Amino acid sequence: MSQLKRPSIFIISAFFVLSASPFQANGSQAYFNDFDGGRVVAPGITDTLGGITSTESVQGYDGIGSTSNMFGGKFLRNASGGDFPKVPGSPTTLTLTGLPPHRSVDINFLLAIIDSWDGTEPGEGPGACTDCHPDIFTVTVDGDPVFSEAFGFNGPVFVPPPGVLLTESVPLGFISIWDDAAYDMGLDPTFDNIPHTASSLTIEWVASGDGWQGDDESWAIDNLEVVLHSTFPDVPTSHWAWQFVEAIFSAGLTSGFPDGTYRPDNPVTRAEMAVFIKKGIHGSIYTPPTPNGSHPFSDIAGHWAEAWIEDLYDDGFTSGFPDGTYRPDNQVTRAEMAVFLKKAIHGSAYTSPAPDGSHPFSDIASHWAEAWIEDLFDEGITSGFPDGTYRPENTATRAEMAVFLVNAFGLPLP
Repeated sequence: MSQLKRPSIFIISAFFVLSASPFQANGSQAYFNDFDGGRVVAPGITDTLGGITSTESVQGYDGIGSTSNMFGGKFLRNASGGDFPKVPGSPTTLTLTGLPPHRSVDINFLLAIIDSWDGTEPGEGPGACTDCHPDIFTVTVDGDPVFSEAFGFNGPVFVPPPGVLLTESVPLGFISIWDDAAYDMGLDPTFDNIPHTASSLTIEWVASGDGWQGDDESWAIDNLEVVLHSTFPDVPTSHWAWQFVEAIFSAGLTSGFPDGTYRPDNPVTRAEMAVFIKKGIHGSIYTPPTPNGSHPFSDIAGHWAEAWIEDLYDDGFTSGFPDGTYRPDNQVTRAEMAVFLKKAIHGSAYTSPAPDGSHPFSDIASHWAEAWIEDLFDEGITSGFPDGTYRPENTATRAEMAVFLVNAFGLPLP
């Protein structure tokens, strides 16, 4: 191989082996193949290439692309079908099974359009064909087309988004009298965030159309990559709390921040807790009534969560602090969270029974919230930390809160 196809750095994560890639900043790589010995499949996933899978030298395509993603060595070339007699092209497929939970996929690949693709209309000038028919390249995901465009030099054909076209109208080998083209399809938004949640995925590439001539037309793909995405870019599928965050998103308990993040390591505030609890009780579409001043708190007027906090007070879930404040931007401790959750489950009048030592925690004896924490443990909502502690005065993170909410309200995991 005369050109670097892609950096050979690998990062080990809890769920995936990730090859360095310009595409996957907000996702987890499930599969990569440069068809030249550089194949990476994430742990737990099984891959199967089917149909036409032969590989050969990239010839004149060598070095075309960006410094981190270029043709080189070998690619998978599909020259199936023919014109004499007329034989349709056969597909190339990739099937991945055992995929972890995810919300969408990216499909990234370099595409070579090789030799005499005719486009959709007759050409002009001496020697031009007078009976040209379309040559169409189609990509499907689980049988549903996500891309289907005519390629060639005549008539309405694929108009690539900026950056996708790498070169065109140059002979790059194979049948050298014909011009060839190259595209970086990973830069086409069509292949970004394709909705997908199933544990198996089948991608199919095929050429078709009345004009398809496999005997002097072909296509090839290189540097094929499949990336899985979660809802929030900062909670990838490799994050320990990913399923729990996805569950509270699906249940409508959170939509994250305006910039599209969830911020799993941020502490939960008492204002956020009010929203989580009220939505957990009443459902995702619940909106509290406009505040009318029924609350006694001196520090929430004009706060973004004033209506939620007043609603929480009106339902008897909080009385705030002795000085008449609610302190909406204070961080919630794990002890306070135990009280909030138990009252949310059983009602505002609920009081936990006296502790009897059924819990395993070494750090809550005589703590003001011991009964609430033991009660939380007895209901299977928490198991604490691996060292046998509960850490009641630690602030609760948004990731931890997702776990507590899932367990407290019985939300299904994706």
